[in-house]
Amino acid sequence: MQKTDEIRDRLINGFTENYMEKLFYFCLKKTGNSVEAEDLIQDISLQVITALSKGTIPTNFSAWVWRITRNRYSVWAKEKHSRNESVTGSDIGDYEIEDEEI
Repeated sequence: MQKTDEIRDRLINGFTENYMEKLFYFCLKKTGNSVEAEDLIQDISLQVITALSKGTIPTNFSAWVWRITRNRYSVWAKEKHSRNESVTGSDIGDYEIEDEEI
């Protein structure tokens, strides 16, 4: 068990040292907004660290991290598209203000 904890700790440290900056710039390029990129990288980091804490030991760490990144970006893009659809798909009549002078 102690060896697994050491491996997990080494992988988490490697993730934070070697991937955070690269993933942030990937997210920034995809989102076009630093605030959204920060939110996305936080979500990705949570997914990676949670999986490692639960005992996941990937055979190819880099490929595993990038797969999580692409999957989380895909979820983010679908949610953003869904939010935009709900706003732009509304009837403009819902937003009109009646003229009280008539």
